[in-house]
Amino acid sequence: MDEETGTRRAGILLHVTSLPSGRLNDDARRWLDFMANAGLSVWQVLPLVIPDANDSPYQSPSAFATDPRLLPRRDDPVNQSDFEEYCVKHAQWLDDFALFQV
Repeated sequence: MDEETGTRRAGILLHVTSLPSGRLNDDARRWLDFMANAGLSVWQVLPLVIPDANDSPYQSPSAFATDPRLLPRRDDPVNQSDFEEYCVKHAQWLDDFALFQV
């Protein structure tokens, strides 16, 4: 029961990897459209973090880092200045995390 509205809600458990592409891209948008048309309002997924060596998201080496395999592919090349700006902005944690991941 939704405490705010007093209405019942229905949903489904489907991890992102079960979508055709296995990514948070247009397939996810189509899935959300399907859910809305079917009257479903809750999409429950497994954790979206980097999994452990056995692909378990429940043993992630990071509580905050999203598994990059779930993100949309970018066919366009990365802009070098944008990349450098990102690295400077996130320098507090980025180098340590990169070393940890290697």
